[in-house]
Amino acid sequence: MPLDCIVKHNAFSNDQINYLDNCIQNICTVWDYVSDGKLYSKNHAWDFHSDEAKSIRDILEPHVPKNIKVNHSKILESLYPYELHTDVYAGGDDSSSDVQYTFIIPLDDYDSNTFVFNEYSYGSSNEFEDFKKQYTGDLKLKISREDALRLTHLHPKDVLHLSLKEKFTWKKGSLFAFDRNCFHCSDNYLRTGHTNKRAIILWTVKC
Repeated sequence: MPLDCIVKHNAFSNDQINYLDNCIQNICTVWDYVSDGKLYSKNHAWDFHSDEAKSIRDILEPHVPKNIKVNHSKILESLYPYELHTDVYAGGDDSSSDVQYTFIIPLDDYDSNTFVFNEYSYGSSNEFEDFKKQYTGDLKLKISREDALRLTHLHPKDVLHLSLKEKFTWKKGSLFAFDRNCFHCSDNYLRTGHTNKRAIILWTVKC
């Protein structure tokens, strides 16, 4: 069964968020994520366990549960809303039995949500198309129409496979964590007037 979600409002002060943002920018490596010719995001990755990241760890680690470790860390600068996916293979060579939480820590306030669904993948693929081939449930709308209207970047039939586990609003200094095996996605924040959104992202595995 998937791990329970973790939600902490006002987990970090504005000063802490600004400090983290500045420190990470000084030590990160930037790479683009492009799919089907579309630039989805710029990723500002850093080595969480390096000596130069100690002051960053001192702020973030108290919020990470014991017996798990961070194996990938970055600031995500999202430029186009992500569709349905899991984070099973996002951090490297993790097996689905080893992965734990994805953490999201927004760096500003956004009229935007991350949707996490009860549906998950513990198999060899994190592709939603593969999940659909094995799906045996009812094909009907199981989330609210209000939420469905925030997911206009998804194919309408895909939404019929989903039931909502948690919806997280991007507020500066809040923290949200969910099982990396769960299917999740952004809302279509372009419809609310945002051109991008930024957050610290941590992926974790069992120690």
